[in-house]
Amino acid sequence: MTDNQTAPRARRLTALLATLTLALSACAGQSSNTLIEPESPLNAYLSAIPAAGYADFPVDGGPSEQQAFVEQKLRETENLTAQCMAKQGWDYTPDTVSTIVSVSQLGEDGPWEPDNREWVARYGYGLIHSPGQEAEAAKPPPTPPGPGPNEAYVSSLSQTEREAYDKALSGAGSEPGEDGSVDPYNWQDSGCTGWAEHEANGDDFWASSEFTSLTDAINRFWETSASEPGYAAIDAEWAACMDQAGHGGFRRQSEAQESIFTLMNDYTSNQPDDAGEDFGTAKDPGYAKIAETEVPLALADLDCREKTTYKQRHLQVQYALEQQFVDDHKVELDAALEEFGTGR
Repeated sequence: MTDNQTAPRARRLTALLATLTLALSACAGQSSNTLIEPESPLNAYLSAIPAAGYADFPVDGGPSEQQAFVEQKLRETENLTAQCMAKQGWDYTPDTVSTIVSVSQLGEDGPWEPDNREWVARYGYGLIHSPGQEAEAAKPPPTPPGPGPNEAYVSSLSQTEREAYDKALSGAGSEPGEDGSVDPYNWQDSGCTGWAEHEANGDDFWASSEFTSLTDAINRFWETSASEPGYAAIDAEWAACMDQAGHGGFRRQSEAQESIFTLMNDYTSNQPDDAGEDFGTAKDPGYAKIAETEVPLALADLDCREKTTYKQRHLQVQYALEQQFVDDHKVELDAALEEFGTGR
């Protein structure tokens, strides 16, 4: 398969993953004394707007029922793709194997508990070591995938024919702008796969031209709200605590975890040409040093969050900002909920 054929399949899984994430969030335990994510004023709207095509996903069903839904949805998309390609004079065999994701595998990574001391003492931020990595390491080596059902046909095409085939299947794509930005995904410009996904799933809130002003406003809110003055005093107390614990230099709590990302990026970007198989593992001293830095930093971070009641106070500011956003955009949000919500 070519890269152009692989990319659309990744997008087909996004809807499922988003739906399952919201379902897990809704099932989280609640306490009358603690603000938790499902009480978020903005999330109250967005969690009720599923990814396109997944309004009927059996959240409360068993694994077999959920798997059947996913397979049927992706099978429908593949069949539509084949119909579209045939109309344009190309052979395309629906791929009902490599496009299927196993629902049962989505929850195998283990719990993500960044506020649990035992978890943090073991994994830190979960960047170098994580439950998912352990689960993956315990699995037997995967069976190499066989050739896709269209691979032989695509290989038989000339270079010019293959380029035309890829364009019919996945669209022309878009070139990055001068600033490196890429236009957001648009099904109309994504060939037969884009058309098939839209036919099978219907319109998507985030891609709807009717609600562009609302989705742009939501994205701006997420991008700018972190710098709101209401967070300053909370972060200042947390930073002072971290300084006393020997981890100074941070202004915001998020910068602690970001510092480990920076170390990891510096490590990987300086990979030597003769790097052996130990590169990127605990056997490499440079990588092991990052792991040795991560856990003590994450534990100090957790201590300071607990001492300053960071999460509770942070959520109070966040939810106040969200409530103001909801009040300012209530008409648009209600309209989006009416159009795309699960209760419509």
